[in-house]
Amino acid sequence: MRRPPVLAAALVVGMLPTLPASAAPASAAERRTTPEQVLVVAPVVPVGEPVELVGLFPGAGEGRRVVVQQRRGGDWSVVARTRTASRGVFEVRLEESEQRVHRYRAVVRRSPDGPRARTRPALTRVAPRVEEITAGLVDSEAYGDHNSLDVSADGRFVSWDSRGGDPDVFVWDRTRQRLALISPRTSQKTWGGSLSADGSVAAVSTYNSAIRPDQPGRTDYAFPGLVDLRAGLFAPLVSKDGRIGEGLDPQLSDDATRLLVTSPHGGFGLTQLVRGKRWWIPERGTDERAERPVLAAGGRHVAWVLQGEPDPVTSQRRARLMLWEQGSGRRELEVPGRTAFAPVGLSADGTLVLVSAARPGSEGSTAAYDLLLVSTDTGLVRDLTGDLPRGAYGGVLADDGSLVHVGTWEGPFVHDTATGRRVPVSPAPAFLDELDVASGDGSVLVHEDGPTITTYMPVLP
Repeated sequence: MRRPPVLAAALVVGMLPTLPASAAPASAAERRTTPEQVLVVAPVVPVGEPVELVGLFPGAGEGRRVVVQQRRGGDWSVVARTRTASRGVFEVRLEESEQRVHRYRAVVRRSPDGPRARTRPALTRVAPRVEEITAGLVDSEAYGDHNSLDVSADGRFVSWDSRGGDPDVFVWDRTRQRLALISPRTSQKTWGGSLSADGSVAAVSTYNSAIRPDQPGRTDYAFPGLVDLRAGLFAPLVSKDGRIGEGLDPQLSDDATRLLVTSPHGGFGLTQLVRGKRWWIPERGTDERAERPVLAAGGRHVAWVLQGEPDPVTSQRRARLMLWEQGSGRRELEVPGRTAFAPVGLSADGTLVLVSAARPGSEGSTAAYDLLLVSTDTGLVRDLTGDLPRGAYGGVLADDGSLVHVGTWEGPFVHDTATGRRVPVSPAPAFLDELDVASGDGSVLVHEDGPTITTYMPVLP
């Protein structure tokens, strides 16, 4: 596959030209203007479920007539009529059985004799619940294995790096059905692909042997950077003294303002990109024993596991669960009765940590693992799978902490964290025994099995 023309631009810590518009401060003139009318719809809707449109016409008031139109061919045709509720909000549910991309807009008069106002077109795609997104798209001979899966908060974009020879990073748009190769054109190897909430920015680690040790900004390791998927720009992370920052396994906050990377020399750090501030999360003396960092979607919390000193009798290390919060520093979270575990999820506000822990007494090929939900406020630890004979087989925590997707040998479940209720995923494809990653709202699951990447939209309780 031919590489797209991805340009290179330096990203000096403290400057971020590729931030989404929502992250930039508004000018005084912009704050005085009337908010823009909007129409929101899920990027992909499972076939058989209604398409739910939610709109806002600021200043329209209550009771205004709204006409919802759909683009068919070259014309807009009326598909629904409704009225605004308080503050100009309206909702519409449509039955769409045709599996394709649908384009909608809404029209209203702000006053009886005033001009009509229109929303920008909103796109959605009616699609099967289960889709293989790599079939026929990625060369299985050149790229036989996929790793580092991520999905945008609303489930529209899916990213991964494909490895065979030199790895590359791809992003799949589930609405428009388009694949993009986002590896920088000048790079020889690229890994990662952590996405912002709206999928407009991706964090990657890349390597270019042309950057030699005798040149300014030298590095012998992969260096992190951001790819602006809309503008096609790559911006490596560069410090104020001109040095390129080394780092692997990038994790990007939802608003693309904070980037967590693991140092090849041990430990990991969090960089606040817009202000150039950097935090070295573990203490320097424990760098080699700090592992498995997880960045919260909000970007202000990091959970990781700290491997303790070896036991003099068993030579095994006892794990310690650690949490770092911006403004408060680091602290340890108790995990009673468990010695081997690692965090696998963290809610956006840092109040819940999902932990995969080895079940006491199980070893070797028959070892079982449980999913534990740890409250960082109260210290309460809940075992979500202790009653299952063979434990858990992967799990994903939603960004808001409301639900946990649980993979088990008996099939996948959805756990409601508020009620403690656990229900089977319905319908449940066979491949969903192991869970890899999910969208921030939990509406889309993504699974990798060798050369195949599959998306699935479960029925949520």
